[in-house]
Amino acid sequence: LSTGIIEVVTRTDIRGRAMTMVKPTEDLLQWLKDSHSKSEILKPVLLPMIQPPKDWGPNGKQGGYLGSSVYPRGLVKTRNRKYKDELDCLDMPKVYAGINTLQRTGFVIDQEAVSVMRYFWENGYAVGGLPPSEDLPLPTKPTDIKTNEDARRVWRKAAARTHFENERQQSKRLQVSKVLYLADRYGTKPIYYPHEMDFRARDYPVPYYLQPQGPDWARSLLRFLRGVPISDDNGVSWLAVHAANTWGEDKASFDGRVRWVEENEKMIRRVAKDPYRNMEWTEADSPWHFLEAAREWSAFLDEGLGFVSNLPVAQDATTQGLQIYAKLLLDPVAGYATNILPRDTPGDIYQDVADLVVEKLRVSDNPYAPHWLAFGITRKTTKRQTMTLTYGSVFYSCKEYTTEWFYERLAEGRVNPFGDETYRPCRFLAEVIWESISEVVKSAKIGMSWLREVAGICMDNDVTMQWFTPNGFLVKMDYPQMRKHEVKTTIGPVVRQHRIRMASEDRDRRKNINAISANYVHCLDGIGGLLGEIIHLGVGAGIEDYLAVHDSGSVHAQYAGIFAGCVRQAAVNLFTPDLLADFREQISALLPSGVHLPDTPSRGTMDLTKVLDSMYYWN
Repeated sequence: LSTGIIEVVTRTDIRGRAMTMVKPTEDLLQWLKDSHSKSEILKPVLLPMIQPPKDWGPNGKQGGYLGSSVYPRGLVKTRNRKYKDELDCLDMPKVYAGINTLQRTGFVIDQEAVSVMRYFWENGYAVGGLPPSEDLPLPTKPTDIKTNEDARRVWRKAAARTHFENERQQSKRLQVSKVLYLADRYGTKPIYYPHEMDFRARDYPVPYYLQPQGPDWARSLLRFLRGVPISDDNGVSWLAVHAANTWGEDKASFDGRVRWVEENEKMIRRVAKDPYRNMEWTEADSPWHFLEAAREWSAFLDEGLGFVSNLPVAQDATTQGLQIYAKLLLDPVAGYATNILPRDTPGDIYQDVADLVVEKLRVSDNPYAPHWLAFGITRKTTKRQTMTLTYGSVFYSCKEYTTEWFYERLAEGRVNPFGDETYRPCRFLAEVIWESISEVVKSAKIGMSWLREVAGICMDNDVTMQWFTPNGFLVKMDYPQMRKHEVKTTIGPVVRQHRIRMASEDRDRRKNINAISANYVHCLDGIGGLLGEIIHLGVGAGIEDYLAVHDSGSVHAQYAGIFAGCVRQAAVNLFTPDLLADFREQISALLPSGVHLPDTPSRGTMDLTKVLDSMYYWN
């Protein structure tokens, strides 16, 4: 406190709960921002490498960083030594090949893109997801705030919302500074990212901030180190599709996306030539990615076939969690809704939920309903709630995501149709969204309910849940019960009493049951499942470089068509066997004699091989 770089504040949040926090002072935050290019405090401990990392391998072969200056990290983030030893002994060649392929992919930072980003950041333009460089001003206090209780209450609510938004943006500002610092530090050098996995075999780059799984604006600065010539119309089309996707045309047909690029060629060329004066790119769904795509498309038009491209061209799954449940249960309805089955144009399950919400609001007699209809319900209103359902999301999360969406719209300048009210209107809308999701994605609900029942039986019998993924990775799921301990701390002249939580030897029944749906889906979408199989097929087809973000994969434009085929073949290879039946058999072997699990849900009639002909399964 005496240094003036931190302060201890107690504040009431938007729900009326008191919170005490230690936070940086405004002077410290301003200093960090002003000196980001030379301040060593911005240097992350774990940095990208300038040569390929060591390969991971069986029998505890250490991979990742080469030197001894970095403390050795295991392939899997875990404190359980016994679990680590078990993993070291497993035969899982696809897992090792997948993680090593990601590590061996070289990148280079696009310095022209860095210059554009630095210009807008340092001049205070909050474009393309960059946070505003200055805090929002607090609302003006009413002149009668000391005597007018109603005015005081209204002001405090508005001030709490402003404080909440400003504090939310502070960490984002520091992140921008760190990304720009790293861009300066590495310049045009080749960079590589050591990878590790969590206990579900999901991969993560070890370095922070400027890395392949960072926010869109940071990830857009990375290009593949290797360039690959665009040699035919297929590569041209995929580059055009990528450009249209980043603009927001990803719900159109592929032909429609290529047409959109052709029709907007003049705008694309303007943006590529001078993004400072031609600001149309800021209107894109992914502005910084669109700016990069515009520059790449313009450069291709100048050179024609043979143009060497190093832009990562992305293909995204359609709500991968819901796709996984549809494949597990061979549900043709969910399969069609999530683009597993062929269709003429891509389906949009977020829009399906939003449409049902609108229908329910129109017939509702709740006084908030007409105001929500006037405010506008879009696919963005329901996206996060629907997307996270299969990851164990509960109504509380639905309410939180709904509130966040509403605050984001208010931050964009929208007027609150409920006056100074936010909590009750958002709760009402969240209830309608939650009900609509349950009606649209029934198969996921069935699969999740069965997994939760299995987890409950394991908890009743004090059994740690563990199972092997299709690629041979051992998942061990064990959440301990957290006990509360009181700690008294002296901060300046004040003695503060706080509670900390520490793990006990008992299992947390609620958390293990709630987590099983998310963990089972994630063990099937990562290196231990789909991603590992996709990379295995892709490497066999000659694809060397990948930028992977769980449910999205990027390769060179010339290889995008081959990659699309690998993605679809991986789905057939992985999900043709009855994975839930295999999971049931593995868990049953852990339970005491006489304890039985419920039968797996019945599988439907979907012909999984039809995904091979589905244009929009990943698109």
